[in-house]
Order: sequence, then C-alpha cells, then structure tokens
Amino acid sequence: MKPVKKFENRAKATARIWAAIQVLAPQDGAAATDAAPAPETPFDAPATPEPTTKAARAKKAPKAPVAAKKAKPAAEPKTPRADAKKAQAIKMLGRKNGASNPEMQEAFGWQPHTVRGFIAATLKKAGIATESFKRANGEHAYRIAEK
Repeated sequence: MKPVKKFENRAKATARIWAAIQVLAPQDGAAATDAAPAPETPFDAPATPEPTTKAARAKKAPKAPVAAKKAKPAAEPKTPRADAKKAQAIKMLGRKNGASNPEMQEAFGWQPHTVRGFIAATLKKAGIATESFKRANGEHAYRIAEK
C-alpha cells in the first residue's frame, strides 16, 4: 500500500486500516500465507458521502420571566468595624493632611501597591471619594474628598 500523510476523512482511514489488517490476519483458521490478498479498494472515492451541515441542536425552552428586582434606595456607605484596618485607614485619610503612601505602609504593614489598590478600589466600592495632593513639604498624599 502507498503511504499517506493525511486521510481525507475517517471513512477512508478506517477502510484502509481494515484492509491492511485483513491481509495480516489469518481467515477461517487458514495460515496467513495461504490467505489470498485482500482486494484493493479505491481509496480516492468516498465510501459514504459526508453530511455537509451539522445537525441542529434542540432549542431550550425559554426561561420564565424573572420578577423585576426592586431598586434599593441610595443608602449611606456602610461603616466598617472600628477595629478594622479599613476603618483605621479611613480615619487616617479623613485628617486635614490626609495620609501618604509610606505612612499607611508603616501603619498597616502593607506594600505600596496594596495602599494604592485600597485607595483606588476599596474606597471607591464603598462610595468614598478620595483625592491626591502634594503637601507643603512636597510629599504626595491622599485624603477623603470634601463634598
């Protein structure tokens, strides 16, 4: 048989492999040498036509309408526990001079990116607006924005 790199489809591959096995395997108890070689099959012609389109999936039944969720009235931001780092950080940021990144790192044992993430994301989610500014000594600091 002529070696091939790639079969056109599974049917051709299966037919060719099966033909090769039939040549090697003894039939009806006869010796492999006595068996007649398998007739050559035309591998270029497709054994069975392949479908051109995929079968359509069964559509799911539409879901029942969900009751409209009631919009909650805008509430005041929740205040964290007094002993929580978040509450302590908000207290530091609430000062007139605010708090710098190094001050918050030292107070809480945070890395610089943790302080920035706390200010940018955590306080924003809590509804607390912050602002950054430079102190008189040129140090960059953050504080809670006045309304």
